[in-house]
Amino acid sequence: MPRESRHAITLGQELRVQRSNSLNAQNPYGTFTFLSLDDLAANRPASYSRILSSSDRSTSQVTGALSIDDKFKASRFLQLEYGLRIDLAHAGTRPAYNPVVDSLFARRTDFAPHDVGLSPRVGFDADVGRFAARGAWWRDVHVSGGVGAFHGTVSPSRIASLVDATGLPDAARQLTCAGDAAPVP
Repeated sequence: MPRESRHAITLGQELRVQRSNSLNAQNPYGTFTFLSLDDLAANRPASYSRILSSSDRSTSQVTGALSIDDKFKASRFLQLEYGLRIDLAHAGTRPAYNPVVDSLFARRTDFAPHDVGLSPRVGFDADVGRFAARGAWWRDVHVSGGVGAFHGTVSPSRIASLVDATGLPDAARQLTCAGDAAPVP
């Protein structure tokens, strides 16, 4: 910061591309649930569940941000900081559309969030002074603080969960058997 200037304005930018590939093969052998140790000893399961399909999925997302910040030297002992940041996120992967869910619940399954967030921030840094500490050591004491809104974005793995939960035949399917319908291990 030049000596004659009391303001230091900073412009910032960020661009990030995220990609994720995963094979969803949870619980391939199933899970038996027993209500008691006696049921376990007698081989009487209360329920059985298993994922019937696995899916290989790829997701992507592009996020970006622009910011402006001003550091204002109010005095020799006090500096104020304030700024504004805008965050943008665009999902490159969309879940499939299920018309049955749309007609029954008036909700589209092919929606992935596109985030836009505005984040104002303000802070300070104060030079409180110099104090003696243990013998001849002098310490400079600074106090700083601030408040602001911080905006996050939806991760590609969360969008991948939406891709698997459309209710369509190629989505993840689970078999659950309870009571007498549960198979014996």
